Amino acid sequence: MRKSNWLIIFIFAAPSVTMAEIFKCQRTDGSVYYQDRDCINKAHRQTPVVIYDKPQNIKQVKAIEQQLARQRKHIIKQQKQQQKEKATALKKIERDRQQRARLRIKCAEVKRKISGISQQYRSGYTIKQGISLDGKLAKYKDEKLRYCKHE
Repeated sequence: MRKSNWLIIFIFAAPSVTMAEIFKCQRTDGSVYYQDRDCINKAHRQTPVVIYDKPQNIKQVKAIEQQLARQRKHIIKQQKQQQKEKATALKKIERDRQQRARLRIKCAEVKRKISGISQQYRSGYTIKQGISLDGKLAKYKDEKLRYCKHE
């Protein structure tokens, strides 16, 4: 035999990891079935499932183990990132809640001050006191705009 014929035989005889394509189909009632082609009814939800043949030698096993190790590291990294993002989001929610509570307190104080000034207007005042009351009332209304946004 010629060298090229041996090469062709070697290529086809060499062990390799192959994949079989299997589809996991779910009926509308929730029951699951598997088949080797697309789901019959397009209304059924379809998920491709990858099945690998058994590795033929140590080199393939090591390659698969390395790939799995990389995937595990990636998954762990993603989980840590998600936990960090969740903790950050929870902290932000708590800060926002505390900020709203502080604003409600400030708003109540400003409303109380405006009510006190309105009461002074009704009880009577001199011209000098009226000018002072007008300045205070304008200041408190500005504060009300700043602190009472949520109302």
